[in-house]
Amino acid sequence: MPLSVYPATPVPQYSYILEQEYKTIVSSYETGLEYRRRAWRFPKRTFVLNYNVLEMITAERDALYEFFVLSQGSYVPFYYFDFKVRRITDEFVAYGDGAAETFDLPSMDTTNDATLKVYVDGVDTNWVFGDGTGAGGVDQVTLPVHPGVGALITANFNGRLRIKARFKEDKMSEEIFTAYLTRFGLSIYEVKDF
Repeated sequence: MPLSVYPATPVPQYSYILEQEYKTIVSSYETGLEYRRRAWRFPKRTFVLNYNVLEMITAERDALYEFFVLSQGSYVPFYYFDFKVRRITDEFVAYGDGAAETFDLPSMDTTNDATLKVYVDGVDTNWVFGDGTGAGGVDQVTLPVHPGVGALITANFNGRLRIKARFKEDKMSEEIFTAYLTRFGLSIYEVKDF
């Protein structure tokens, strides 16, 4: 079953926060030395969205709240497209399965120029760009060969990042939801399943 997409309108009126979380395991020794090991290869992101509810029409606020209800709070994941075009580096695309050549980039409105790089197991590779041809309108790349089973495909790009996400909160009345939109911000957490 395809995931639903977070509403593109209304657009957050105020600046919003993008927070990236990394997971590092640090072991300290009696000598003062420490050993660090990266537990997560890719960061988990949180977006905090702030809206101006005074300029928002009631139907827009109601649509956002209805999306929260349909998502059952933090239970049902959805796709969230960043509202800003950003420079993204070393982003997970997929693992090779030995058969597929075409892969969805985790973005839309991707700039198709020299800033777009695709890597298979860390090696820069050639590709053919597909503008909006992927699932849900994301951009795609087609590689000249089938990446082997388990090959890590990553990319650097300028675009509107798409993440699989969920809401932070599980319980909110319409009144509290409205207060979060303006005062505290609505928190969207990235969900990793790879």
